Amino acid sequence: GFYVGQPAFAAMKRNGYGRILMTNSASAFFGMPWQANYAAAKLGLAGLVNVIALEGASHGIQANGLLPTGSGRLGRGDGEMDWPAGLMEAAPPGMELIAPCMRNEYVTPMVLWLVSERCKTSHGFYSATAGRFAKVFIGATEGWLADFENPPMPEDIERHMAEIDDISRFAMPHIVFDEFEPIIAAQRARLAK
Repeated sequence: GFYVGQPAFAAMKRNGYGRILMTNSASAFFGMPWQANYAAAKLGLAGLVNVIALEGASHGIQANGLLPTGSGRLGRGDGEMDWPAGLMEAAPPGMELIAPCMRNEYVTPMVLWLVSERCKTSHGFYSATAGRFAKVFIGATEGWLADFENPPMPEDIERHMAEIDDISRFAMPHIVFDEFEPIIAAQRARLAK
């Protein structure tokens, strides 16, 4: 991704248009036993997608990531998956029901859409898994805001873990600075009291 992406980005920048689609992985975003090295590399590409999308926006370049599930290298090509021994015990019952859709033909339409001229989506991650297409996102919960006068103790974190973990209210920062905005707003509200 990085070594191919650099010259591709430069050419797209010169032309004022481009589409970059990185192959990410559900193993990286959600975790998968026995795939630490693979997951680490694929999640690194997610960071690259984010930066390319931001840097390329003013040059007509869009970047997205795809989390495909198909029967490519890991499968036999017939919709049946070959996984390491013991792994499928962690899978939900009924995997055989979706095996017919675990083919590359169920991934390709999302690839073609994301790199098309008509697609205006950038800075996104999409899952193409067994015929289901979905947006995958990284977000931050509203969380808990510590007292700015005194740094919190581990016990304070423990007391507020329910707030920290509460996913009912969250934001999806577009750029790292977006994560600071609700903290600044909360501190302004505190100071106004």
